[in-house]
Amino acid sequence: MWAGEAAPTAVEALLGSGQSGRAHRLVADFAAGTEDCDAPAARAALTVCRALLAGAEEGPAEAVGPLADAERRWRRLGRPFDAARAAEARGRFLLELRDEAADCVRSVIETYRQLGARWDVARCRRLLRRHGIVSTHRRGRLGYGDQLSPREREVARLVVQGRSNRDIAESLVLSVRTVEHHVARVLRKLNVTARTDITLAGRTGDGASAAGGR
Repeated sequence: MWAGEAAPTAVEALLGSGQSGRAHRLVADFAAGTEDCDAPAARAALTVCRALLAGAEEGPAEAVGPLADAERRWRRLGRPFDAARAAEARGRFLLELRDEAADCVRSVIETYRQLGARWDVARCRRLLRRHGIVSTHRRGRLGYGDQLSPREREVARLVVQGRSNRDIAESLVLSVRTVEHHVARVLRKLNVTARTDITLAGRTGDGASAAGGR
């Protein structure tokens, strides 16, 4: 089961060095070794491995969906760093597709920053720069002006669902104090004074879903 900790990184390294055959064998061995095990973390890691293979050989579009699935799996397991790594890989493939990639990578940067993963923040910034995308910073954080950041949109959606700050903190693997700060910024940016007014503001970034459409 420990292979799940190393397999995604190993597959990425093998593909990057042109050793796709070895990458395929590694993933096949990993899948066979965990087939009959009740191991959610290994399943999430295997999903990442297969997505990396698909993205390298079948095109970036084939990797985006599985990586989003892996990110959700990691979040359910309470492993935000692994979720961020899956999201970062998804962002790399989205950059190749030129499809809303910048927001994805910026969200990953924010997650890494909250986790204190400075090397990972720097890697993601270099990734954006390689694609000609420059982030605006204010006091060390990404600038979104009066628009909600990806994390703030996520918090707003949970507020709309009637979740308490403690529930939101547990769901997103954040401290209650951090959630309180996010909620305060959402209220300020949407120019409302009560949590219930967020459903009426219509500016949470993804329309009907933020207004209880899901």
